[in-house]
Amino acid sequence: MTTAVIADTQPLYRDGLKLLLRNRRNVKVVSEAENSEELSKAVTQYQPQLVMLDYDLPGHFSVDDIGMIRKNSPESRIIIVSSDPCKSNINRVLESGVESYITKECNKEQVLRAIETVARGEKFFCHKVLEVLLEKRVNPVAALAGIAPELTEREMEVTRYIGTGKKPFEIADEFSISIHTVRTHLKNIMKKLNLKSTSDLVLYAINNRIV
Repeated sequence: MTTAVIADTQPLYRDGLKLLLRNRRNVKVVSEAENSEELSKAVTQYQPQLVMLDYDLPGHFSVDDIGMIRKNSPESRIIIVSSDPCKSNINRVLESGVESYITKECNKEQVLRAIETVARGEKFFCHKVLEVLLEKRVNPVAALAGIAPELTEREMEVTRYIGTGKKPFEIADEFSISIHTVRTHLKNIMKKLNLKSTSDLVLYAINNRIV
């Protein structure tokens, strides 16, 4: 069971998230917060495994609140929820140590996928956030060759496609190979780069500007 705190300045959005999670057996909303004071009390008291944090315009929660969560409930995983995923906001949040970010444009399936992914200890970015992060593109194979020369050319190409958000079956179709072969490539890439999940690989690709 994943315990969660919902922190949002808008009651309607908090109610919507609670309604969405009400029938999820593996997630329990233990508290909610409308401001920083309520959030501090909630995370200190409940030590939730997950905090869904509104991060947006002035008057909403901020990087200071992220720091408070890290201090008072260090095991909590944080999902940032924003209606304005500008690049400066995303970068500021990533620099604070948060590695999961979705927007309020996400549908319920995406929100649930984010929660389930983060609950497993993995990173998650919705497609809108990835689009913002991927604005600057360079020659991906050449860039990755300099960063990870131990990868084969095909492994470099697979890494590039994963970084752009493609699924293994889409990569298999692109190269006319089996999905088993794609998964084998991914397994080898993870081992060579010392990564634990495809979400880590996406972040690696973004951070190294290979997509």
